[in-house]
Amino acid sequence: MQFCRRGIVKLLTRHTTAQNPTSFSRKVMTLTSTQQAMIDLEEKHGAHNYHPLPVVLCKGRGTKVWDIDGKSYYDFLSAYSAVNQGHCHSKILVALIEQAQKLTLTSRAFHNDALGEYCKFVTGYFGFDRLLPMNTGVEAGETAIKLARRWGYDVKKIPEGKARVIFASGNFWGRTIAAISTSEDPSSTTGFGPFVPGFSNVPYDDADALQAELEGPQGAEVCAFMVEPIQGEAGVVVPKDGYLTRVRELCDKHKVLFIADEVQTGLGRTGTLLACDHDGVRPDILVLGKALSGGVLPVSAVLTSDEVMLTIRPGEHGSTYGGNPLACQVATAALEVLRDENLTENSKARGEQLRAGLQELSEKPGSPISLVRGRGLLNAIVIGDDKGSYGDEGRAWELCEKMAGHGLLAKPTHGTIIRLAPPLCITEAEIDECIDIIRRSLAQLPFDEVGSVPPDAAIAIRQSEFLDVYAANIGRSTGCPMLRPGKGQKVLPSIPRGARGKPFMTTEALGFELSGYEISEHDFPSWPPETSSNEEKEWYAMARALRHEAPPLPKLAIKQEPVVDNFPAIPPPSRGILNRRSR
Repeated sequence: MQFCRRGIVKLLTRHTTAQNPTSFSRKVMTLTSTQQAMIDLEEKHGAHNYHPLPVVLCKGRGTKVWDIDGKSYYDFLSAYSAVNQGHCHSKILVALIEQAQKLTLTSRAFHNDALGEYCKFVTGYFGFDRLLPMNTGVEAGETAIKLARRWGYDVKKIPEGKARVIFASGNFWGRTIAAISTSEDPSSTTGFGPFVPGFSNVPYDDADALQAELEGPQGAEVCAFMVEPIQGEAGVVVPKDGYLTRVRELCDKHKVLFIADEVQTGLGRTGTLLACDHDGVRPDILVLGKALSGGVLPVSAVLTSDEVMLTIRPGEHGSTYGGNPLACQVATAALEVLRDENLTENSKARGEQLRAGLQELSEKPGSPISLVRGRGLLNAIVIGDDKGSYGDEGRAWELCEKMAGHGLLAKPTHGTIIRLAPPLCITEAEIDECIDIIRRSLAQLPFDEVGSVPPDAAIAIRQSEFLDVYAANIGRSTGCPMLRPGKGQKVLPSIPRGARGKPFMTTEALGFELSGYEISEHDFPSWPPETSSNEEKEWYAMARALRHEAPPLPKLAIKQEPVVDNFPAIPPPSRGILNRRSR
């Protein structure tokens, strides 16, 4: 970035927040001492196997959760789609409490009075012969694989020890050794081998690749193909229409079981009861979990035909908690809520509304959103591509922090992707409010390249929280909206008398103040900073002292007699400016 020599911007800082001078963190979430103490306690005594957003929650109801200080948030993760019915649904809680007061657990050593009715209800609801109850999604996935292998040996007559299961690249179905044995993510596999044999992958959404594998030298040993109809953890990857239809045809042709992992996509999440329904196909084995209990307790299930299920005999598979009466009653109530409150239909309608709003945001000039995708209320935005944004993990994470600051919780996956999956009970008005939260949060994102402006950058959020612009002679260029005077504007007393009334930028927010005004080139005769080591050092020292960065806007046309020139509008410098020394 070059600075004009006839007029420059001088930045004055006060009340800066101290931080490590080597840190350029854009972290903006402020924690109370109570929240920080709870996080510190978890960090000290718990395993470091998650990287949560820094918020401590204590209450949930419907589409919202509350932190311990009483701040409310829209939940746009829904516990990875486990609370489709909404947090703490009253009907599900009644079922939980009533059963908990009678009997919670018997193990499968004895019959209980809830399991039979539960199996009948669920198999009828989804159209399968039999159900095997488990607890977690990954348990259900492993159960499906065991069933497929046993079926392969008993029915397909695959030689003992040779049965193979094919998975799709980018899959995620848990963290057990079997589950990570199918993963291609180094963070899931590094340091955890050796892995389970008999598994292989083909590219997702590539039926030709599956066909080649099934017709290859070891094709006769394949007993099953396990796939997510929409890949959730991979970033809400939606396959082409007809992909699952081809999968179904290939599995039928080669006598291979089609296992649908609907732990995250099932139960109305994608706008149909099952995500497989978008292609009108029925799997041989259906794996359910998460929202099967409405987020109240771990409940999962494997549904399949008599031919497959009855290959497992007593003593060969099970779980102490699987099929417990508490889980049976809770899951039954959760499915009834899904059905009676038309949540699948609402998911379809609200999902279309959400994607339309996100698409509109993505089309704003300079928007960091490069892609919107999803079905129903399982959606994602991709942050960054070749349009001038840097799209690293920090930016997606920071957007999530910005949204949290405005009352919406979401979390990145794979660095640049933010999954947006609210409870299915969300209303039309709430979706509109959440789209506005996302819009305002995007407007606060720093960006690197001149000319890359977040949507509505100069109006709304920046006006109220970052920039109060009140010079009458400010125009616009490169598509930047006209900057308008803000409320609470003031001229810092440190501005020279001759410049009073002329400064074109001032901000007082988040613990620091900035003001910019035109001064003569004689104040810095060796400007720009690339040629002045002293001013360069001063510039970087100032940048390091600022905890929060407001991004640069495109050059603003400034007219102040006797100087007429173009000024880059630079609040605290963005990462791109800071890195220019090494470019």
